[in-house]
Amino acid sequence: MPITPSDGVPSVPYAELYIASEVDMGTFEGDTVKKSVDITMINTGTDTLFVRNALPECSCTELFIRDSILLPGDSGIITATLDVNGYPSDSVRREFGILSNDRRERVKRVALIGVRK
Repeated sequence: MPITPSDGVPSVPYAELYIASEVDMGTFEGDTVKKSVDITMINTGTDTLFVRNALPECSCTELFIRDSILLPGDSGIITATLDVNGYPSDSVRREFGILSNDRRERVKRVALIGVRK
């Protein structure tokens, strides 16, 4: 049976970005003040997804978009580096946004979390 727009799926092609809303960076101990993590993003839509930019909330976060064009069903990587130098021993939470042509959310928010000891 074919899917119709009444089933909740748009009849026109669309791009949709899936990415975790929180990424655990673990514990920053001793002299370790900078960590990097690769974050997977997936195009769960039916049209090409264009990741246009990644916008950190502060200079403590560096972002590198490895894959900016994702066909339907494809996955890509954003590398996030968090520098907690100058932050007190405590929980760390820094956010960034990913700007894309997602049909519902043009900017997806992702939080990098960790603990500084």
